[in-house]
Amino acid sequence: MRRNHFLLGIIIVMLFGNCRAKKSLAKTNLLLKIEVSEMYCGGAAPPAEVIKELALMKPFANKEVEVYLSAEQGSIPKVFKTNSQGELLLSRQLGEQIFISVYPSAELYLPKNESEKPIYECYKGFILGNLIPVNMTIPEDKTGVAGMIQCNPCLPAAP
Repeated sequence: MRRNHFLLGIIIVMLFGNCRAKKSLAKTNLLLKIEVSEMYCGGAAPPAEVIKELALMKPFANKEVEVYLSAEQGSIPKVFKTNSQGELLLSRQLGEQIFISVYPSAELYLPKNESEKPIYECYKGFILGNLIPVNMTIPEDKTGVAGMIQCNPCLPAAP
C-alpha cells in the first residue's frame, strides 16, 4: 500500500513539474505568428485578381527571417526559419525589443565588383528601413506580427 502511495506521489510531482516547466518555457520564449501581404513588383499591370490575391494577409510559412537586435546600420542579424503556419519561437532573452526582416538577406547582393556596391548598400538601407519591431516583454505567449513585402527599390524596374 505504501508503495502505491509512493508511486502516486512521484506521478503527481512529475505532472506538476511538467506543468511548471511548460509555464516557465512560455515565460522565456515568445511565439510569433508572422503574416504578410505583398506589393506587385512585375512590369505590366496585372489583372485585378492578382493584385487582390497579393493584398491578402498570408502566413509567412517555411521562410527564413532575419532577426536584428537593433535597427542600427552595423547590426548583424540572426537567421531563423518559420514553420508551416508562419510561426517562429524566439527566446525573450534576445532583448526587450527585436526587429524582424521578411526580405531576402542582403548577402544575396554582396558586391562582386565596385560597380555593384551601390546596389548592396541601397538594399541594406532598404532592409533596415523596413524592419518590423517586436516588443519581447509583452505578457502573452503568442503574438501576431504583420507586414507588407514591398518591391526592392534598389533593382531596376521589371519590364
